[in-house]
Amino acid sequence: MNTELVLLGLGVAAGVLLIAAALLPARRESLVTAIARVDAINADPDQPVRPPMWWRAMLEQLTASCARSTLSWWRIPAADLIVLNRTPLAFTTRRTVAAGMGALITTVVAVRVLPSAQFPIAAAVAGAVVGWVLPARVVARAARQARVEFVAAIAVLCDLTAQERDAGRAPAQAVAEAAAVAEGWVSVMVRARLRSAQRLGNTPWDALSALAEQIQVREVADLGEIIATASDGAAISRALRDKAAALRVRAVQADTAAATARVEWLVWPVGLLVIGMTALVLRGIATQIAIP
Repeated sequence: MNTELVLLGLGVAAGVLLIAAALLPARRESLVTAIARVDAINADPDQPVRPPMWWRAMLEQLTASCARSTLSWWRIPAADLIVLNRTPLAFTTRRTVAAGMGALITTVVAVRVLPSAQFPIAAAVAGAVVGWVLPARVVARAARQARVEFVAAIAVLCDLTAQERDAGRAPAQAVAEAAAVAEGWVSVMVRARLRSAQRLGNTPWDALSALAEQIQVREVADLGEIIATASDGAAISRALRDKAAALRVRAVQADTAAATARVEWLVWPVGLLVIGMTALVLRGIATQIAIP
């Protein structure tokens, strides 16, 4: 019993420590203070920078380790995080919280249920591993849905860019105006990339191609390639409208396939419900027959 209490205390302490370290808010400072600190660093690059709080430093080191890794269960899904507009540090924080909660829950359950001292340790490790992997699964699923929305928004951008080209605007100006008129988080992301490319002196199609590679959405690169052909004097209005129509057809097909899959999945619970109801009816009949 003493060993179980010690393991329970260690599991609770580890879980609470991880959760507290991940959930504590960062120290806030005014914009004036932040600008002054940056100016001081630029004025004296050799001046040592004050390190962040210990827990934030640990999370940053853990994030850097995950970013360098190629292991599927340890690495950071950079493309998924970019399309969801999340930071790697926030993702690592969520992973740490989930691992701590998993270790805490499984330790408590194991100590209460399993008699042996070695099983709670294995249960705590298993809970931490499951908690560490689960956020990546959730992010991957959310990223798939976000990419579907991204493709639908790109279809709208294609139509708007075609309208701007018909109005006589240059290719770069046409796509910029289309992104400025459109609404939604996709348009905000595209506008930010186009403005950054303009400040850096890059072309809009290069910015769109880089964005497509980062978020792994090929349709964004297709839009950039179509606009790039306009710089050579090609008429792209028809190509943009055809691309938008093809993307809408693909979106409808994807929705139809998803709906069909959901309907097919419902066959199993409905079948089990029918079997259960039939078993209850047969049981009642058998009971009545058995009564003399």
